[in-house]
Amino acid sequence: MRHTPKPITREDMYYSYIINGNGGLPKPITRREMYLYYLCVNGFGMGGEITPEMIENAVNNYLEEHPIEVPTMTSQLINDSGYIVSELETQENMVKFLNGEAER
Repeated sequence: MRHTPKPITREDMYYSYIINGNGGLPKPITRREMYLYYLCVNGFGMGGEITPEMIENAVNNYLEEHPIEVPTMTSQLINDSGYIVSELETQENMVKFLNGEAER
């Protein structure tokens, strides 16, 4: 949203704080205002705010349990004849392979 309207009511002040992250928070009077105040102070996570550190830890734990293997270009190349060339160790071998001079 490009522009949020200027808060008029007390609830508007809570909504404005949630959207913009600034402005004063009035002390809650109604039950609805108590919930809005809690969200403004504690964030929207389960039981409180979810911090960037919590997200990073969750991602790192997942990646430890489910490692990702990324294939490299030099680990396996298939030439036009269907031969597989594995582990090209030097740039010289790569040049020979591309020029069709590699041993089969």
